Amino acid sequence: MKKRLFLVMIVCLLLLQVSVSDAEEKVIIINRIKWQSMTPEEKVRIIHIYREWKTQAVESKEKVRNNYKTYHELSPEEKQKLRERFNAYKSLEPSLREKVNEKLKKVDSLPPGNREEIIKKYQQIREKPADERMRFIEQSRFWKDLNEREKEIFRKLMLINN
Repeated sequence: MKKRLFLVMIVCLLLLQVSVSDAEEKVIIINRIKWQSMTPEEKVRIIHIYREWKTQAVESKEKVRNNYKTYHELSPEEKQKLRERFNAYKSLEPSLREKVNEKLKKVDSLPPGNREEIIKKYQQIREKPADERMRFIEQSRFWKDLNEREKEIFRKLMLINN
C-alpha cells in the first residue's frame, strides 16, 4: 500500500514536469526512507516512466491529464468498476488485447462525428443486459476473428461488465 502511494506521488510529480534529478531530490527530501526502501528495479521503473512522459506529444500529455482529472471525479463505485475493467483487460491474452487495441485505434482515427456516433452506440449496447450484449457481439465480424479460447475469455469479460 505504501509503495503504491509512493508511486502515485512520483507520477504526480512527473505530471508537474519536474526534471528527473529534481523529482528524485524532492522525493528523497519528502520521504527519504520510502525512496531508499524501494528496489533498484522500482526506481528504474519510475525514472523510465518519467523519461517516457517527457518524450510524449503535448496532445498525449493533455489526454493523460484529462483522464486523471476525470478519474478523480468518479464515484467510488465507478472507480471500482473501472479498475475491474482494467484488470480484466490486463488479463487478456496478448493476441486478444492486440485485436481490441486495433479496434480502438480504428475508432480513434475516425472523423469526430463518426467517432461520437460509434461511442454512443457502444454506450447503448453496454447498458443492455449481458445476454443481449453477447448476442450482438457474437454476430459481429470481430467475434468471427476470435479463436475459441479468446471467445471464452471475452464471455467472462462480459460477465464482469454487468
